[in-house]
Amino acid sequence: MITQTRRLITYLKISGHPQNSIISSYVKAIDQLGSQEDLQVLLDLFLKQPDNYKYTDLLYAIKRRGNKAMANALVKHCFDDQLLLKKGITEEVLDCITWLEHPQAEAILWRHFHHKKTDYSIHQAACIGLLHFDLSAHQGVILKAIEACIGKNLFDEFVPALVCKVTDVAKRDELVERLYESGSTVTSTDCNGGIVLGLALSSGRGEELFKKLFWDEYWEVQGGGTGTNTFAYTGLQYLQITIQDLCRQIQADIDSGQDDQQTIHQLRVLRAMLSCRMRRPYSLLKFSPVFTDSLLNVYASVFSWSTPHKDDSLAGLASKLTQGKFNFYKEKIELQLKIDKEILEIR
Repeated sequence: MITQTRRLITYLKISGHPQNSIISSYVKAIDQLGSQEDLQVLLDLFLKQPDNYKYTDLLYAIKRRGNKAMANALVKHCFDDQLLLKKGITEEVLDCITWLEHPQAEAILWRHFHHKKTDYSIHQAACIGLLHFDLSAHQGVILKAIEACIGKNLFDEFVPALVCKVTDVAKRDELVERLYESGSTVTSTDCNGGIVLGLALSSGRGEELFKKLFWDEYWEVQGGGTGTNTFAYTGLQYLQITIQDLCRQIQADIDSGQDDQQTIHQLRVLRAMLSCRMRRPYSLLKFSPVFTDSLLNVYASVFSWSTPHKDDSLAGLASKLTQGKFNFYKEKIELQLKIDKEILEIR
């Protein structure tokens, strides 16, 4: 057992009100440095209080590096006889058993997808989890559920993500067009995360529409309050569209003569995606690639000057166009700290 695991155990014992951020930091260290023994400790700690929301972060390392026995233990202790999560237990367990490929995972996800009393977070986890399965035998259910979302302001937000699992290409293309139209007109930005993700995961026309909506102010993909930024960023990861690619697109649009307001919007989107790049190193989806490009290159794309005489970087432009009201100061400091770590780890 590594030192970080021992200290986490001690921290949880002596702290009357453990802080999520501290637990998370310990778990991330254990994820990188620990063995299966350490992961088992995390699981045991979680299962002692599975309904304690502060223990949710303990699942982070288990999800990424756990084993089938750990998945079995989660199913045994966290679900009732109807395969539904017991009261108070985090939806992250659904994510965990999906990543660990438990043989009952798909059936459990469908149970939560259909259950009338499933809350928002659990339904989201069920939809995201189902993206990891074939679903060719469930086409009728998927099509009916997606159709029910089109043309509405509010709905079960993550059902449209399943559009990428429609096996009939012509039908899928028709649906992504309709979802895009709905998302561009009547769908609330509080409820568009599933559409954004579904289009990104749908090859061909869906991918084209994702790239189109990405810069559209109506979609507010920079929105942290609505969560749209998370699913836009997940789409970028899946498609491997890097921060450098976004910077090149913004510069090309500036060079083509677009107005300053559109540039400001693009820079706000860029800042949101940069923040995600630093704080979300892993994808929400097990099957999705993650970014492996150096943060040094990310820094250069956003903050580098072309000459030593004038800040003509995109970050500098954001401040200039808004008289300093909009800037990248916090992101720059955070990125510099992460670059320090990246350089220290060079071998």
